[in-house]
Amino acid sequence: MQVLLHSSSSSLLPRSIINSSNSSSKLITLSKQLLQGFSHSAGGSSSQVRLKKKQKSSSSAPFCVVFPASATSRETTTAMARGGWASEAATSNASSSEAFSMPQAELCANDAQCVSVEELEGVEGLTQWLRERLISGAEQLKTWGTAPGTKRVANLWTELVDGEISLADARPPKRTVHVASVKIRNESGLYLVESHQEMSDGRIRPRNRPLSEKMRPGENVDDACRRGIFEELGCELGAPERVEMLPESYHRDEQERDSFSYPGLLTQYVLHTMIAVVKHLPATEFSSQEDEGGNHTNGGALVNESGNGNLSAHATAVGVKKHFWKWVTETELAAIMAKF
Repeated sequence: MQVLLHSSSSSLLPRSIINSSNSSSKLITLSKQLLQGFSHSAGGSSSQVRLKKKQKSSSSAPFCVVFPASATSRETTTAMARGGWASEAATSNASSSEAFSMPQAELCANDAQCVSVEELEGVEGLTQWLRERLISGAEQLKTWGTAPGTKRVANLWTELVDGEISLADARPPKRTVHVASVKIRNESGLYLVESHQEMSDGRIRPRNRPLSEKMRPGENVDDACRRGIFEELGCELGAPERVEMLPESYHRDEQERDSFSYPGLLTQYVLHTMIAVVKHLPATEFSSQEDEGGNHTNGGALVNESGNGNLSAHATAVGVKKHFWKWVTETELAAIMAKF
């Protein structure tokens, strides 16, 4: 997980540091102090955080802050990086934002009874809850994380803990998720599509869709799109100064169908689509690293559901290790989007 900090960003740093002739070293010191605070609150060690300066010769060079895969790294990434996204978005889209208010995710409809993290307590509780409510119960859960393109119960638990979804307490249950889908366009007018992913367990997961990111509580569409670009393309290709969001391209759509990731789980998808122009991306097919491991488990303890001493396959979340990208024409992209 990486965070990009700019030594020229007045929204992130005190002016005394920005104007200093030794701003680079002071930036590193301040960044480490900030990150140590996050690491301390997460119960981790500050030695787990590394800073990488990408351009030694430039006083405004970006610094990539690399976090270990942990249950708190995703929240830390958002907290540290949103200041940069917000300031850049406010500058580049000031005129547009006055005329258009970016929607936020709205989970758990007023007439729905949704289950909470506190009620389930962990992966084991969620597994039992699903067994009792899914139409085929235990049989459907056996395919999660084993069938091509599927995820584990622990991934669903991670989504619930992070506030990315709601689960209606019904029989069968219904998952609701707001997704920010970014149609990334390059200078040649071509659009970026993720062809497939390499998962942390070695499996290949087909995608064939634009970059997409689940929205989080309090996050609007613009923020979610920028976060997705930053996390999935990396701190260099997805750097904030390379990204221009086009608010006038916003479109909302809703679909209700079985989840591809969690077979048998009815899911309402609220799709928020925007176009982003991202500069200086590779002109041909390329890949990017993410290391989405996330290790959300049952309160930090691995779950033994079988009772025979073997670790359940559902106990730990499987994350995305690498993204693979390709370029398509606008006509080809329209055909891809029509399938969803």
